[in-house]
Amino acid sequence: MAAANEHGETTIWDLREKKALISLRQHFSKHRGARQRDRATGLAWQPGREVNVAVSYQSPVIEVWDMRYPNGPKLQLEGAHTSSVLGIDWCPHDPALLLSTGDDGRTFVWDAMAGQLLSEYVTDGVNSDIDYSPHIPGLVSACNYDGMINIYSYNHTGPNHVPKWMGNAVGSSIGLGGKVVSFGLDKIDTPTEGKRAPQVPQVPSTRNVRIDQIDSEPLLSHLSSQFLLQMHQGDWAAFCDQKMTAAKDEAESSEWKFMKIMLAEDKKSQCAQLVLELGFQVPAEEEPVTTEQPHETQHQAPQQLAPLSIHAPPDYNESDESFFDNFVSQEPTPAVEGKAEVVETLPVEKPTKAVLSEEEEDDVLKKALIVGDWKGAVARALELERTAVSRSLFSLF
Repeated sequence: MAAANEHGETTIWDLREKKALISLRQHFSKHRGARQRDRATGLAWQPGREVNVAVSYQSPVIEVWDMRYPNGPKLQLEGAHTSSVLGIDWCPHDPALLLSTGDDGRTFVWDAMAGQLLSEYVTDGVNSDIDYSPHIPGLVSACNYDGMINIYSYNHTGPNHVPKWMGNAVGSSIGLGGKVVSFGLDKIDTPTEGKRAPQVPQVPSTRNVRIDQIDSEPLLSHLSSQFLLQMHQGDWAAFCDQKMTAAKDEAESSEWKFMKIMLAEDKKSQCAQLVLELGFQVPAEEEPVTTEQPHETQHQAPQQLAPLSIHAPPDYNESDESFFDNFVSQEPTPAVEGKAEVVETLPVEKPTKAVLSEEEEDDVLKKALIVGDWKGAVARALELERTAVSRSLFSLF
């Protein structure tokens, strides 16, 4: 038990041993002069922390003591009241909040753990005493000198602190795959009729977190399970085949067909299949031409050369006269009338080339480049007399 007197002394008593344990003395007051102590006006234990006690005096200063260190106060709450503090009370629902009312007609709420002023509450007149409700959080009763008891509801403590009773006692969140994460208390103590609830609710220090499975969409859960299994297996080709088989229309089947092509591991075949699906013709690969000559075997018979026919020159030993005697005139024989054959030469028609517009020529070259037919593109450019284009493509090739 704690008791304070008019000399500014607070004594902690052990009722089992019937003796005083600790004596706490107010620091020398700055308002009454050196080495003088003020009369104690209020006393309050901190809920849940029985080693801390707050004492108010006939001065604007409130002291918070830790009985383990009785040589001096742990905190001094000052700078708000301008005259004597008449009453204090510690909040049973938030151990950090300390309420004080003074002879100056002002009521304040403090963060007694940090020694910080949080907010000021408006009340009627000068209150001689003030208390928190032990049952309803934020409810305050104040007794003034006019003989009235007023009830106030204070659920705000300023921007620097949020009361514990304003936090979420329970909560939940839905995740992927129908999983629900929830937190809260398994059991909450509530007062029953004929029994008075304890001043400090017995609230567990930790909250329980649960993970539950809610199967609100069985089909979606089944599909997600299949997809996760497919991810572990990694056989995407078989997965795409199943989807193509179960497709409702041709458009959906085409989508899964393109998906299968894009997931193929062989990039070369992937490119070829994609070109075919887009409606282009893949160029045929040219077989390499071998320039090596076959080797002759030892048993192969050598080739026999045809005999050369050598015409002997005329005999130049004969005399010149015999030469001229044997000389035959080489004049042309006159043609016989009616016997000559006339051969007519007919003109040969050359194949005409189809005339393409510039856009059509570009389309032809684009198709060859899309399918990777570089040689065909160069040849086509030369055929279309696009010399500059053919040179550019040849340099890239």
